[in-house]
Amino acid sequence: MNARLFQSLLSRAGLLVTVSVDAEAALDALDRLTPDVILMDMQLPGMSGGELTRRLKADPARCGIPVIAVTANNSSEDRQTMTEAGCDGFITKPIAPVDFVAAVRSFIPVSEPSLSAGEYAPAFNGDSSGECSREELFLRLKRKFLTEGVEESRDLLAGDMTSIRRILHRWIGCGGSAGILEISVRARIVHDLISRQPADLAALNAEAEALKRIFGDALAACPS
Repeated sequence: MNARLFQSLLSRAGLLVTVSVDAEAALDALDRLTPDVILMDMQLPGMSGGELTRRLKADPARCGIPVIAVTANNSSEDRQTMTEAGCDGFITKPIAPVDFVAAVRSFIPVSEPSLSAGEYAPAFNGDSSGECSREELFLRLKRKFLTEGVEESRDLLAGDMTSIRRILHRWIGCGGSAGILEISVRARIVHDLISRQPADLAALNAEAEALKRIFGDALAACPS
């Protein structure tokens, strides 16, 4: 959801955007393209965003491309890790759309722009999101996020810890982008609770139930 929203915001601001779903796809794209800036999700599947950034910064042909970390993790330790990986800047999820576009533009050279105003590159095979308005795209993605969230929240704490953390990380970022900040806040609380030892099971269960209720209410109120 975040990838599609980012693409929608930036392409409608006049930037040519290419989206890669993982590190391998990004490396393949970089064999064909030389972008002015790279937005790097730190939680990529497979090779992490930090590992990919280190690899790019070690490549003489690509080390000059600015890499902006896009992450829901904003502690001083997280920023230190991203800086050590070679990231040139940070954007924290959930984003504020106007500030997000301005932050990305600040890394693009004004004198030699390689991005073409008005152009649009589909992010995913078969995706027709470029043919609808930003409002229609937003509602479509919001409903998809909420529908998936309703399913995932039913047995959130029954999964393995890696899966739980991945889901919570996505909710922290997407909740705010979808305009439901309470999802981001509650997901952050659960993320912090599962990191504590010993775990407060009563608090965990209460917050998980609250998330399930919020997703259900938000989906019921979301226009079709």
